[in-house]
Amino acid sequence: LGESAVTAAQFPPGVPLPPVKRLPAEFECPVCFQVKKFQKPSDWTKHVHEDVQPFTCTFPQCSDPKSFKRKADWVRHESERHRKLEWWTCTVPDCNHTCYRKDNFVQHLVREHKMPEPKVKKPKSQGTSTKTAKGESVSPDSQEDGIREREIEQLWDLVEKCRHDTPRGPKDEPCRFCGNVCSTWKKLTVHLAKHMEQIAMPVLALVDERDLPM
Repeated sequence: LGESAVTAAQFPPGVPLPPVKRLPAEFECPVCFQVKKFQKPSDWTKHVHEDVQPFTCTFPQCSDPKSFKRKADWVRHESERHRKLEWWTCTVPDCNHTCYRKDNFVQHLVREHKMPEPKVKKPKSQGTSTKTAKGESVSPDSQEDGIREREIEQLWDLVEKCRHDTPRGPKDEPCRFCGNVCSTWKKLTVHLAKHMEQIAMPVLALVDERDLPM
């Protein structure tokens, strides 16, 4: 991508400029004092957010209130723990297990109901080929791959059938900071994140202004 000059417009309000004139560059972070290489402005912004940890659960009754190093972790926490935007309830007889994340439900089917792991390829085995009704040669590997593909298709069909969506919409959850109503869940999380960044990020400027004892 080449080097690019560092300018204030490349960073959100409150994020200090990196101590270099161009990116990519390797330097010591003035917040955590770790030496890292940053490829682009968004890498630096993400790193500063991880240092300050401005994101915290906005649900007052949360039993596990904590700060999150990554915005994605905070979004996942609120979406799965509180909003429960989607969920999967197993329809296998006498099961009814519920997951709030798709990959967790897939693992449930694999571990509890012995369905094939969709991401793992079976190692090829040596064997003799067999003949089809048309006289075509088919190896055992091809036969096993065909069976596996059909089983995986059945797994994804079951995942889709077990999926449920919340009837609630983002308009049912006004911003807890200002009361603003957003049109999508994505816009709501972006809006909430900006509030928390505006609250937390000025602490870096206060630290710079503080006279440290000699």
